Amino acid sequence: MQYRRELKFICSDFELEILRHRLSAILPHDAHQTGACYQIRSLYFDTPDNRCFHENLDGVNLRRKYRMRIYNTSDALIRFEVKEKRNNLTRKTSAALTRAEADGLLCGELFPCAKGGGGALVRAVRSESAPLLSPAVIVEYERTAFVYPVGNVRITFDRNVSGSVRFCGFFADALPKIPAMPAGHHILEVKYDELLPDFIFHTLNLGSLTKTSCSKYALCRMACGARAPLS
Repeated sequence: MQYRRELKFICSDFELEILRHRLSAILPHDAHQTGACYQIRSLYFDTPDNRCFHENLDGVNLRRKYRMRIYNTSDALIRFEVKEKRNNLTRKTSAALTRAEADGLLCGELFPCAKGGGGALVRAVRSESAPLLSPAVIVEYERTAFVYPVGNVRITFDRNVSGSVRFCGFFADALPKIPAMPAGHHILEVKYDELLPDFIFHTLNLGSLTKTSCSKYALCRMACGARAPLS
């Protein structure tokens, strides 16, 4: 997958509501969304010396994050993903995991040679990452997403970002969480391949958005005390 551009903004409830009305009139929701939003829960992995966390805070030019992701607490679709950032561009590589493979990672099997569809990607991560990765934090939020095919545009509202280190509850319906942002603060992300169509740019222009480089992963690590991953 090619690298994409990614813009992030901190938004208030009021700003997101204005944008929701504007975008709903011109863009469809993405395939995951059937109602007003859907839930995303990701388990991020890091090294014992918190390499991913510190590279994120330091703004290292080439860095990677590793995560396992589910939607609406269901195990029907489990993805292992590697997100890479280079020169302010991003790309994501992903593969499906079975529930057994996911449970193995949760139980501390440090990236075993998976037998399902995600095996090749997991083995590649295992070979390139020394020391090995282990669970660091769970990141959860509610997402509203809009898409536009020209430019492969994807616009997401990520509300109520929160973190947890209760790794055994990754698939639970209810998970004890710690808010990662002040009440009423949310994240708007705008992703596209090369050019953002003018009509979308003008639709998003409220004149008040605060651009940020914040990472939901880093915010949740800090909310949870930035503790070291499981050993």
